[in-house]
Amino acid sequence: MLFQPLATALWVEDGAASEAEPPDLTLGDEETLRLRERLRHEGWPAPATAARFAGHALVIDDDLPHRARDAGSVIAFEQMQALRRLNYRVTFAPVHAPAPAEPVLNDLARHGIEVAVPVHWASVTDYLRDAGEQLDLVLVHRHSNAAMFFERVRELAPRAKLALAIEDLHFLREERRVALSGGSVPASAREAELRAIRAADATIVRSDHEHGLLAGEVDPRRLTLLRWIATPAPPRTGFAERRDICFVGNFRHPPNVDGVTWFVAEVLPRLRGTLPGVRLLLAGSDMPQAVHELAGEGVEVLGWVEDLAALFSRVRASVAPLRFGAGFKGKVAASLAHGLPVVGSAISLEGTGLAPGEGVAVADAPEAFARAIVHLHEDEAHWRAQSERALERVATLYAPEAAQATLRGMMQRLGLALRA
Repeated sequence: MLFQPLATALWVEDGAASEAEPPDLTLGDEETLRLRERLRHEGWPAPATAARFAGHALVIDDDLPHRARDAGSVIAFEQMQALRRLNYRVTFAPVHAPAPAEPVLNDLARHGIEVAVPVHWASVTDYLRDAGEQLDLVLVHRHSNAAMFFERVRELAPRAKLALAIEDLHFLREERRVALSGGSVPASAREAELRAIRAADATIVRSDHEHGLLAGEVDPRRLTLLRWIATPAPPRTGFAERRDICFVGNFRHPPNVDGVTWFVAEVLPRLRGTLPGVRLLLAGSDMPQAVHELAGEGVEVLGWVEDLAALFSRVRASVAPLRFGAGFKGKVAASLAHGLPVVGSAISLEGTGLAPGEGVAVADAPEAFARAIVHLHEDEAHWRAQSERALERVATLYAPEAAQATLRGMMQRLGLALRA
């Protein structure tokens, strides 16, 4: 088998052949025992004859999509739902395979998504050996996984079309990060990512900017722009019932930590000079100690928030002060989908398809950032206009129907069967 133990008790395929046995998940894992027993009676995944599908798609990503945890999980889930609506049987295979989290498996099962987990398959490669001949599409998230699996997919799923979904251009994010300190990124990092994109039959790109950048490097006919998937949800509360601002993000992502730290140091003092009582509410998973230490006058650290809609209904603006990064920022779409205007840096709003005044204000300098927030926080007519415009643009740019049409077009270009 192709597993090696890690200190975190995860099991990850390392790409090198090994005769080591996979972990015995039947020992000391009550949750896995319950799941195994349920699967023994019910069967998992559903057999191919359980429904008439147009085709079978395998989706590969680092981990199970925990939709309440991070934006990457949300978009992975929504893409699989779009494939389901195109009448595809969808199987998800996590590269990292701990004992499966039953609530997440149940969430996926309720939406018709099968999962190849160690209960039945020891690894992604094990699943490919078992089912590769029947696959029509293999969608791999992240270029790091492409490097690990592309050759295996070509060998074990020879008739499948191979697509890559890049959440952001890693080399672009790194170039911007080191630029803050005057460093540089090795050219090899850029070439490795481009090599993976060129090897795919199709690549899904999140950002208009990155789509344009890649169009000069690879065959543009192999690129598909699918920014985000979100459903508009009209605000629960009006302007008068709101106060303060918020930042939402996954704090394992370094740009979020850097951006919040910069905002508290550079923007918040200027903002509080005009709005003395205003508070910044920080929400998100995996907060490091450095973020917790920001708590104090004007900053409330909430940690992980289960119901973002409730948070978005409390505040008058969401902020996205990222100084480096790439790809589409899920925090922007999540805020706008709830009718909450966003003030963000140029990098935060890059590639969204949005222009200033379409629910967003662009600001990079601390003074401009503070002024834009004050305008939204204090001018009810302006806030209402931006809230309504945000919902309109989400419905146009990010609606599930638009994403489904985009995926349909990509699959037609790949020559895949589709049901009308």
